[in-house]
Amino acid sequence: MDLGELNIKFFENWDHFLSTLAKGVKTARAIGVSENHIEDVATMIGDFLYKHVDPENIEQRTIKERWEHADETRRHAIAREVLAKVDQKIKEEEK
Repeated sequence: MDLGELNIKFFENWDHFLSTLAKGVKTARAIGVSENHIEDVATMIGDFLYKHVDPENIEQRTIKERWEHADETRRHAIAREVLAKVDQKIKEEEK
């Protein structure tokens, strides 16, 4: 598979993307994964997406532009910001 051509449907819609991430984060927390490790994984996912996936919406394009100009410390901060959005999504879905 050519990762440069990767087109996964859940990337197309920001809300669906957050819901997908929320499921993963909830599962990780349920099995006792630390918040630091979740952040590290989120940063690795961000690196993967930056290198291999074209953004499908304005939110993802904005994150990719910020990621492009960020050092490792700032990329972790961006990952934390996305995780904060994921936490909001988790709260919305639990209502």
